[in-house]
Amino acid sequence: MKKQKNIAINGIIAALYVVINTVLGAASFGAIQLRLSNTLYQLVAFNKKYYFGIILGVFIANMFSPLGWYDLVFGVGTSILGLGAAIFINKNIKNQFIKQLVVAISATFFTFLVAIELNLVLNLPFLMTWFTVALGQLGSQILGIILMKVISKRYDLTK
Repeated sequence: MKKQKNIAINGIIAALYVVINTVLGAASFGAIQLRLSNTLYQLVAFNKKYYFGIILGVFIANMFSPLGWYDLVFGVGTSILGLGAAIFINKNIKNQFIKQLVVAISATFFTFLVAIELNLVLNLPFLMTWFTVALGQLGSQILGIILMKVISKRYDLTK
């Protein structure tokens, strides 16, 4: 029963990610982006089991990217590595807010992969693009920290 519940929860997270990203699609791709769906990254600060739902959501959402398969490699890779590193680092951290900061910093750092993608595909300057994409990611993460703080007061996100 627990396994089915985890699959269902991750399916809901993936669907939520795709819906948010689709509704706000214009702001989700390009050198200047604010992917509000990435606020869901903060769920892994509460429980690593949410990782797969988020990655699946990113994969499905990026299937509709104007950058095609590049976003399936670089965009999904950014999420896999950023969240994976955060989960690894957070294994030894007890403080919830610090865990959330680790997710925010890790997710923001790994946006260099998206900057590489945009440099390859659109010939955009790497450093400036990394800065703008990272800034959008950091904005999503700060919003996610606030949002998850409010949600976690009502629901136990650690289960």
